Amino acid sequence: MSRLTPAFLVLLRLAIGWQIFFAGMEKVRAPNWTSEPYLRESSGPLAEQFRNLAGDGVVERLTPVPGANGPAFPPALEQDWQGYYERFVAHYGLTPEQQTIAKGKLDQRKDAALTWMRLGEKTVKKTGPSGLTVDVTMTTPERIAEYQAKVKEARTLQDQEMWTFAGGAGPRLRAAKADAAARDFEAVFIAQMFEQMFADLPTDGPMGGGTGERIFRSLMIQEVGRQMASQGGIGLAPMVKSELLALQEKK
Repeated sequence: MSRLTPAFLVLLRLAIGWQIFFAGMEKVRAPNWTSEPYLRESSGPLAEQFRNLAGDGVVERLTPVPGANGPAFPPALEQDWQGYYERFVAHYGLTPEQQTIAKGKLDQRKDAALTWMRLGEKTVKKTGPSGLTVDVTMTTPERIAEYQAKVKEARTLQDQEMWTFAGGAGPRLRAAKADAAARDFEAVFIAQMFEQMFADLPTDGPMGGGTGERIFRSLMIQEVGRQMASQGGIGLAPMVKSELLALQEKK
């Protein structure tokens, strides 16, 4: 071993340690960074413990909690919306009067969202074993329960069937993840198109929503994108899914 080898190894470890420290500090300073996606994709013998640390952001944000006067707004979603409101106030420098108006609009949307979480209904398309597609009306709690069942199925594939059937579950799991990623991509793409459509529409005037409309327009557009993608979208998701699967096969 050369005399320079130990010095080189020490310098290499210092460089790696500094890189890890710097990356960690950047994440600490980033207000919106979260380790939830990494923890939720955990695999191995301790996967369940790591997933429990992350929780499920979808369920936590769409499930009302018990309150003194009945079901209350989910705390996780309350924190998100309050953060949006505070950043909006700071960015545009709203006056106290404007803040009061914006807060009133926020409270109205919270009440409407809470009602939707408890009693909302939506007609969705279901494909039966025969391949026939039918329209089914589902409540919001039913759709959340269906989502939880799908998550459980995907984790079962990852944690159990993959070990039992080796390569048999791998393609099924990859296809499930590719489908979810493709739908998310299509939802973002649709939302961006609608964002451009709404960009020049004024919010002032007798028919406008004013400050409240400006606050929640982007949230509404994102939800429209997600809903359109879940109902079949514009046909982009299947193409993206096939491309993702093709790339995985090449690897």
